[in-house]
Amino acid sequence: MTNYEDQAWTMIRELNHPYPNENINYIVKSDFGSGNFTIGPFLIQEGSWTLTINVKNCIYTYQINPPNFCPSCNKFTNTSISNIACHSNNINNGTWSFQLYIPGSGEYDLIKLPSTPILTGNYNTIYTITAGIISQECLTFELIDRATFCSAVFTICPPKPCSNNINCDINLFVKDLVCNNLEFSANVVASGGGNKCYKVFDKATNTLIEMGVWPIGGAIGPYTADIYLVVYPCSLGNINPSCFKVIYIPKPECLTPEFGEKTRHQETKDLEIITYQINENSLSIYSKLDCTKYEIFNSSGNLISSAQFKGKEHKVLFDPPPGLYFLRYKNNNNKFNIIKFIKL
Repeated sequence: MTNYEDQAWTMIRELNHPYPNENINYIVKSDFGSGNFTIGPFLIQEGSWTLTINVKNCIYTYQINPPNFCPSCNKFTNTSISNIACHSNNINNGTWSFQLYIPGSGEYDLIKLPSTPILTGNYNTIYTITAGIISQECLTFELIDRATFCSAVFTICPPKPCSNNINCDINLFVKDLVCNNLEFSANVVASGGGNKCYKVFDKATNTLIEMGVWPIGGAIGPYTADIYLVVYPCSLGNINPSCFKVIYIPKPECLTPEFGEKTRHQETKDLEIITYQINENSLSIYSKLDCTKYEIFNSSGNLISSAQFKGKEHKVLFDPPPGLYFLRYKNNNNKFNIIKFIKL
């Protein structure tokens, strides 16, 4: 983003092939000014999407195509998962299915982990895979090439329940992942469903590790491994709600350059900011400027607070909902700088 100085802007993601009955427009990033910005991570299996950037009363659109599925076994490169469908049968929450296509030649086995054979298939053939009853669980499958025995694993989550004329309007979108050493936290947008509750499961063991009322701002974590997130209306109870949305959130590679070892501590040449634990609800700002004037905005670009101070240190009460925030100030060259932080 160039030549935007202190202009606010938003990036909106619209999936080309969303799940059935899903809201497909999400704000993936809001920020101020010019610079290079990384957005993501995104799941390759979500497919292509349109990026819309709103800035200075202008709208720019770009088509984003993900890379090919990149497993360790190259026999399964270009694997396609499509046509995820919910089938109403007036029993429980309905059943679901998806289509699987792998280009190439030869045969492969599809195994539902840990050990259930699903089919022996031919490459270059489309198969409809019956995934069973819709439950609060994502499924993990293994592909095994019959000639080389090399394999690949993928995880896929069910659509929302569709039986008994259920009007289930919950939508979830992972807006941001933040690493803190080898842990990560997620900033998740949840819409619809009224008062919402949630559960978090460890993917590897399928054990419940967290549950409660959905946090204002959608900040959850930290976690140390891949998780499933289930969100549902609190009024339906937490045992077998008739409406819920489940998504898979893989642990990011926190030590790679794309993520780095991000913490809740950021600094620039002129100013440093530290966000404390949630129960302290305070910020400490350290400045090398003679006079520091700053503003704090939420992820929607709304002004939360503003102040100015002289001296090296300024501590301020900061008690808005959890979420993503931006601190904007002018440096010694009278140019705006932005510091991003997350309140957990």
